[in-house]
Amino acid sequence: MKENVKRLILLILTLNMITCGGMLRGDFSDGDSDDDTTLGNVGIGTSTPGQKLTVSNGHMLLSDSEGGILFGQYGMSRIVNYESDVTYKTGLRFFTAPGDWNSYERMNITPEGVVNINDVRSPVIARKVSDIASLRLLSGSDNLSAVQVAGYYDEGDGGGGPLRIWVENAAAGTYVDNGGSIIVPTGGDGSAAWVWDCTGTVNVLWFGAKGDGSTDDSTAINNAISYTSSYIQRGSGTGSFNRTIGTLVFPSRQFVYSGTMTFDVYSYCHLKGLGRAAIIHTGTGPCIDIGNGSDVDIMQMEIDGLSLIRMSRDSGSIGIRHQGGHLNKFGRNYIYGFETGIQHVGSENITYDFGYTAIANAKWGLIIETLTTSAGVIWKPNNVSVRNVWIGIGCENGIYIRQASASSGNPGSGGVISIDHALFQGISNKAITVENSGEVSGLGTVELNHCWFEDSGTVLVDISNSNVSLRNSFICGRSTSWRAIVLQDKVSKIRI
Repeated sequence: MKENVKRLILLILTLNMITCGGMLRGDFSDGDSDDDTTLGNVGIGTSTPGQKLTVSNGHMLLSDSEGGILFGQYGMSRIVNYESDVTYKTGLRFFTAPGDWNSYERMNITPEGVVNINDVRSPVIARKVSDIASLRLLSGSDNLSAVQVAGYYDEGDGGGGPLRIWVENAAAGTYVDNGGSIIVPTGGDGSAAWVWDCTGTVNVLWFGAKGDGSTDDSTAINNAISYTSSYIQRGSGTGSFNRTIGTLVFPSRQFVYSGTMTFDVYSYCHLKGLGRAAIIHTGTGPCIDIGNGSDVDIMQMEIDGLSLIRMSRDSGSIGIRHQGGHLNKFGRNYIYGFETGIQHVGSENITYDFGYTAIANAKWGLIIETLTTSAGVIWKPNNVSVRNVWIGIGCENGIYIRQASASSGNPGSGGVISIDHALFQGISNKAITVENSGEVSGLGTVELNHCWFEDSGTVLVDISNSNVSLRNSFICGRSTSWRAIVLQDKVSKIRI
């Protein structure tokens, strides 16, 4: 008996608390003349139609004089327009006043998943499509202003890219479909297109690269590089530091590539691999060519975390060819199966170091040499730092440093070439070769610090007409005929 009294008192107190702030109602209208009190519907508010919270048939309406949100399911939720008694079916609606809901509605999500964003001043209609093929079937005439693509080939494959906006009324041919940032609808003349504007990190999947290890992704990769490189911002002159460089990301997949990724002074970007990202190169010449074979001034470019792979060590194949420029950084890359792993030509202030770079199965692991420009001027490899590098299994030669003759131009000064914390292991011929065909002073000093030579070649360090410093290093030969250091002439010097 006492327990029942307590429960009754608690119920009375609860009802008082609710009704103090507003009216507890059980007669929310669903658009017909029936009394809904028997349906178990609840409305909390001050009066109809100014209710703050209404629950009806499992649907909840939050509204006041400033706006409202309706939560419901298609085919079940019906909202009453209080002025016209018109009923609506909806998935999710956002509005700014409870009067004429069509006029004040700002956003709704239809039961089919289409998002409609509407402002009285600037209407925007957006929706989601599953892939690029579906996007090509749409245009602004479909009452759309923006589209989010869920995938490139299939929903969720990572290739959907940023939100695309519809642009139109341009001259025919203005927009050229590049498979990524510009998509021209099927049958379009290029006067309108779906476009995005992304000035940061770009994913190569957004341009249609598959990375399945068998499909040739060259076109997609080239288009992605062209787009990411196009919005570099430069200051006045080629030597300016005032620039913003985009980043092209390769996710953890295997991308078949048959061309050459070419970068020049006005068009380049960072390349970044994630996880086990690998580029399988099937073309000729360099896989990556920085400088495009000319005397250029590429600055502050980075290549990080990429594996460059060849299945056969063909003549003339090069993993990375770097010519001209300075303040660039390369590291944490794995380069396998090229005739030359990295060819460094005439560049200055370069760092090969991001913690770990490995080169294997190459005739030449790393070549550092001079560049003779079209004007006949020689650029020396000045202030080059090679750190935390492993050159080993399958390589015939490790690092080859060669200087051009002074007779072909101004010898200048080669500055310092520093090789620090390098591991040479399992090389069949020479670990390090230093060769200078000009004056000794033209090369500068080659410094070998904290290097580890193990089971590598017939000669560890071969020096011609040069000065070399070898410090704090470990040397271990492979046979009785093995030689650690060879001075090929009387002018060469080594300091230990």
